[in-house]
Amino acid sequence: MKDIRRQAGVGRDYRAAGAAHVWTEPGRGDVDFASVLQALYGFDGWYVVEVDVPDQPTAKECARVSAEWVRAHLGVE
Repeated sequence: MKDIRRQAGVGRDYRAAGAAHVWTEPGRGDVDFASVLQALYGFDGWYVVEVDVPDQPTAKECARVSAEWVRAHLGVE
C-alpha cells in the first residue's frame, strides 16, 4: 500500500517529486484506501506498506505512523 499526494508530483521529475514529499504514509495522501480495501475484501494474502521517502522526521516515526494505520484499517496486531 502506497499513498501519494498528487499535487506534490505535478510537473516534477522523480527526484523533485520525492523532495516535495509526493509519497507519504498510508492514509495521509490522496489514495482512496476505503475503496481499495473494499475491492480487496476477502483477500488473505500479504499486504505491503511502502513509503519511498518518509514524510515523518525519521524512518522510525514513519514505521510507527504506518503501523498505526495498518492496525486501525486492517485489524492486524
